[in-house]
Amino acid sequence: MPPTASAPPRPSACRRPALWALLALALVGCGAFPVPSAPAPTLWHVTTSDGWQIALHRLDPPPGAPARRAPVIVCHGIASNRYNLDITPSASLPRGLAQAGYTVHMLELRGGGESEQPGWFSDHQWTYSFDDYVLQDLPAAIEAVAAQSPSGQVHWVGHSMGGMVLYGYLQRVGNGRIRSATALGSPPYAPTHLASLRAVAALWPLARALFTRAPSGSLGALGAPVAAPARDPLLHVLWNPDNLAPAVARRLAAHATEDISTVAVGQLVDSGPARRLRSADGRWDYTANLARITAPLLLVAGAADALGRPALLMQVYDAIASADRQVRVFARAHGDRHDYGHLDLVVGDAAAAEVFPVVARWIDAHD
Repeated sequence: MPPTASAPPRPSACRRPALWALLALALVGCGAFPVPSAPAPTLWHVTTSDGWQIALHRLDPPPGAPARRAPVIVCHGIASNRYNLDITPSASLPRGLAQAGYTVHMLELRGGGESEQPGWFSDHQWTYSFDDYVLQDLPAAIEAVAAQSPSGQVHWVGHSMGGMVLYGYLQRVGNGRIRSATALGSPPYAPTHLASLRAVAALWPLARALFTRAPSGSLGALGAPVAAPARDPLLHVLWNPDNLAPAVARRLAAHATEDISTVAVGQLVDSGPARRLRSADGRWDYTANLARITAPLLLVAGAADALGRPALLMQVYDAIASADRQVRVFARAHGDRHDYGHLDLVVGDAAAAEVFPVVARWIDAHD
């Protein structure tokens, strides 16, 4: 059994709004949309080389499940936590993989979920970058989980930025620990085809100058009562409203959003106009170095995904050196129930029936 955390578990994001004046409203948003009860995973922590406590939530397979060679690490997207992929037990990819015999570890990157948070009384501040995920959080988690495996390897499943950080890890750390990788809606850089995304890019320099963190967790909790897939067209950037239940959208807003460093967000925002994702110091080009990726890689896209557009994932497919690589686009034209959006790839109404089996077969084929 992995070690328990040396630091006490911290409160969830929905109980930590940035401003005390908003606390009561945020608590109402969280309490009104509880996460359905399910067997709780085992929480444990690993320490990065720069001293952060990073949370992993372990799901063990049931007795009698098939024996598997390598465990699975599942990683959330930007400004999120493990609930990004585990918001409802009936449509949870991590729990489905555990039922199939895999030991699954849901990783929460620094600043999210039960991982260490920056703060006034912390040694760490809101100055971490995308590169810290790649060079600190992922190596600590992958090495710790791989050490528990007879194969010394792990399977990786990442949604959105959870796939992008793996692209960076494979380039800058190595491919040897990754037995197979799955990236769902994970582009090589931020898209710029939408006016709303271009507006964010234009305003971001001012936001970065004024703030060290984006209060996405606080705003998510406050917006939970009105988070409904069909209500606001602007939110359709995040999902296909035909494939995401309103109750799930509200639980995501209340529990799955986190505050995040403006440095990390800024790297992604800046990557759109440049069509290049670069390190914070400008010395590493994550887009130009995709050819360093040799691990088996499954790329999953939704035909209606405005953030992880199929054309962008095809750029990854064309650039990497992996001999074993596949792309699967979920679309009505391919016989699927919906043209999938971004979040509904992992929490959509039809995801458990259509997306999850494709991911499970890919992992099984490489285990």
